[in-house]
Amino acid sequence: MKIKKILTLFVFTLVAFISASTDIQAQTVEAKIEVKNISVDATSEMVDTGIVVMPGDTVKISAQGNTQHGAKVNWTYEGDTSKGDANGNFAFKKANQFALVGWIGDRKNYFQVSKTDTYPQNINGNLYLAINDWSKHYDNNVGGLTVNVTVTRYYEIKAEGTDAKAAWGNGLVKVDKGDTLSVFADGKVAYWEGGDLRDADGKDGKMASLLAPQINQSALIGKVGDGNPFKVGKAYKQENFDQNGWLYLSVNDEITKTGAFTNNSGNLKINVYVNRPSKTFKNPIK
Repeated sequence: MKIKKILTLFVFTLVAFISASTDIQAQTVEAKIEVKNISVDATSEMVDTGIVVMPGDTVKISAQGNTQHGAKVNWTYEGDTSKGDANGNFAFKKANQFALVGWIGDRKNYFQVSKTDTYPQNINGNLYLAINDWSKHYDNNVGGLTVNVTVTRYYEIKAEGTDAKAAWGNGLVKVDKGDTLSVFADGKVAYWEGGDLRDADGKDGKMASLLAPQINQSALIGKVGDGNPFKVGKAYKQENFDQNGWLYLSVNDEITKTGAFTNNSGNLKINVYVNRPSKTFKNPIK
């Protein structure tokens, strides 16, 4: 039986909308990241989703599957709804027994996914998930849940001076070996005041002054961890990804030219999808 629940947290399709002010024109990005097929094994006391939630983010979580805990009774992500909050033996006392719970950063700020619609905007940290069971008694659990997470974020791409680290910004999502990564982009950007509009494929020509000199100018670019930058353009897809690390996105502007990352304008819409490979639960339901 499949159960699906949407959780909205006010606290990441990656959609990016890039605009500019009339003074210092920093690129403002609306980023939407969808991570599918996150495996929450019933035997795991903590699962790192590979997503960092920032203040102001909106998070949606959906879950399907079943778990068993001792008796051969199937529980969905809601857990046991007949008994209210769990008792003192459970890891998360203010959540249903056997329910899916999550927390951002500090474990003490946990929430039950099926009961939570909003979350404070001042939270910052990794998003974790787990099934609510007795502490230190997870080994005999059976089954698990498959979870999808979507996070929407607003931020700016800008760099004062020649700060390449600032131009790349924060990592958006952790990509693991074996994942499928897809990125799609629409829209156009001008790279100086009154300049011509360019789409995410950019313009022919490479320059040593660019953030990624080996890639053509004005293109949407990405990198994973400290790896080499790659061209994203209007469409990018790689199955069975061969790197581990955080995914960064930027535009290929002149990083050695002071002010180049503060005078851009226009808009881009970017969709980023990360599909985790399917996993077999440690103790599958038979």
